[in-house]
Amino acid sequence: MSKNSAVQKPHSVLTPEGTRVAGVQPLMDDEFLIEALRWMMKFRLYDKRVIALQRQGQFGVYSPGTGQEASIVGSAMAVDPARDWMVPPAPQGRRATTTLRSRVPAGGWAQ
Repeated sequence: MSKNSAVQKPHSVLTPEGTRVAGVQPLMDDEFLIEALRWMMKFRLYDKRVIALQRQGQFGVYSPGTGQEASIVGSAMAVDPARDWMVPPAPQGRRATTTLRSRVPAGGWAQ
């Protein structure tokens, strides 16, 4: 039997129309959210370019992450480079590359 209690009422931060519920404040500052969006856009662009190369026969097997940008980048942004390790399995190498790129400090790892 689960130790978790049953959810009595769903917690929503967005209305069905996509606007913020009155009184709800984001837990992240605007700068952090813009950085996340920037990485998601970079990842989408990378996907488009690699898919185009693959269709021309210039790139090997590729599994696009289109539509999964938020989960990939969001996971990466939770990583603390000073404490956490990431070792990608072979099939997920591309996603892990994006994850690692989004978490490397501006001056590199050795700071």
